Amino acid sequence: MAISSITRDVTRSNPSAIALNTVSQTNQMVVYKVVLSNSGRTTDLDAAGVQQVMETMGAPVHIFQWDANGREAILVADGHSTSIDTIATDIGRHFDAAGASGSVSSGVYTDSGSTGTTTVTKQTDLFGM
Repeated sequence: MAISSITRDVTRSNPSAIALNTVSQTNQMVVYKVVLSNSGRTTDLDAAGVQQVMETMGAPVHIFQWDANGREAILVADGHSTSIDTIATDIGRHFDAAGASGSVSSGVYTDSGSTGTTTVTKQTDLFGM
C-alpha cells in the first residue's frame, strides 16, 4: 500500500516542508555535538567528570552520550533554553582555573589560558554523526 497525501496534526518548529535527507524537528529538541580539544589542558573526562559536567548543565539536556575517551559527546537538549554558545560555556568552564573565565564565540569556548577549546555544533545530519 503506497502512502499518499497524509494529513496529520504534527507541528513543525522548522519553517520549511519535510524533505528527505534533512533533519526535521517536531518540537524544540536540538542535537548538539561537543568536541573537547587537548592542547595543554586535560580534557579527557572519566565517568565522574561526565557526571559533574552533566549535573551542572541540568534539565535542558534530555539525552546525552559521551564517547569512550571522554572527549566527544552528543547531546539532545531543549532548544528554547540552549544554544551552541550556552552549551560550550557550560562545559568549557569546567576546564578553566578556579575563578577564571574564558571566552565564547560561535560555539567555541576558549579557556582563560588559551590552551584548549570546547567546540559545539548543532547537527544538521543525523546519519552523518
